[in-house]
Amino acid sequence: VIARGDLFSVPAKNGTPRNLSKTSGAHERDAVWSPDGKWIAYNSDATGENELYVRSQDGKGEPQQITNGADTYYYAPKWSPDSKKLLWSDRLQRLRYVDVASKAVTQVDQDKYGEIESYNWAPDSQWVTWVRPEENGMPRVYLYSVANKQQTAVTDSWYGSGEAVFSDDGKYLLLSSARDFKPTFGDEEFANVYRDMERVYLVTLAKDTANPLAPKSDEVGKAEEKRKKEKAKEAEEKKPEASPGATKPEEKPKKPVTVKVDTDGIQNRILGLEITPGNYRNIRMLNDGRLFYLRRTAADEVGEEEEDLFGERDRKS
Repeated sequence: VIARGDLFSVPAKNGTPRNLSKTSGAHERDAVWSPDGKWIAYNSDATGENELYVRSQDGKGEPQQITNGADTYYYAPKWSPDSKKLLWSDRLQRLRYVDVASKAVTQVDQDKYGEIESYNWAPDSQWVTWVRPEENGMPRVYLYSVANKQQTAVTDSWYGSGEAVFSDDGKYLLLSSARDFKPTFGDEEFANVYRDMERVYLVTLAKDTANPLAPKSDEVGKAEEKRKKEKAKEAEEKKPEASPGATKPEEKPKKPVTVKVDTDGIQNRILGLEITPGNYRNIRMLNDGRLFYLRRTAADEVGEEEEDLFGERDRKS
């Protein structure tokens, strides 16, 4: 938590708040926990310019200055899932990341037409997605490979797109895009009014990833395979619970996520979800295929109720 320019750690339930910075002559902001829970990254003007810092979450030891030579205002950093890198943008319209251990800075992009405000890591920390403002005013979604330093455009420049984020299992890229053209006309002027143009779109990152929205089939063979999976799931659910005092079996360690991306033809693998058009933010898809988002529509502004069609066509990956 940031309060009055200082960095605080506040317990969720028990304990006392800690002032981690105690810097009366500096302003800390944009604090974010590392995924492993060991570190807190933040921006500070302790040197007279904006720089990125990292410090231990328990407040012990001195903070580490991760960047040097700042020449502009920095926006909020985002940790890579492996807690080794920080990704951030700035007012010079750059998108960069820094290796926390080596303090080496790598530039992902610098845009000519506007600041880069939306950016996210892949779950394996090997890819970055961001939204780049374009000359024609239509933002585009891009991918960047940390391994080979290559950029790939995911969407074209015909439609404005944004809110790009990887699914938790690393199979898909989720984004919003304004592709629904259903104009209404004013009562006094014969003029088109375009509202609620966005839907959520899903991109299969690898060519061999099945289309989760493909029609279902009861074809011989496929139906039998489906029944076997359902029976196995039912058997797992019917297993008796362990008696009190019994030794619990060791949990299997989670397999690390590896994100496979086939950039060739990726623009042809964009799938529109059958949900109500509106304005979408904070998109996230969990490992089990459940999709969460915030949506605002024109109906919300006038108090009308509108049915969410996604519940009727719920598909899981």
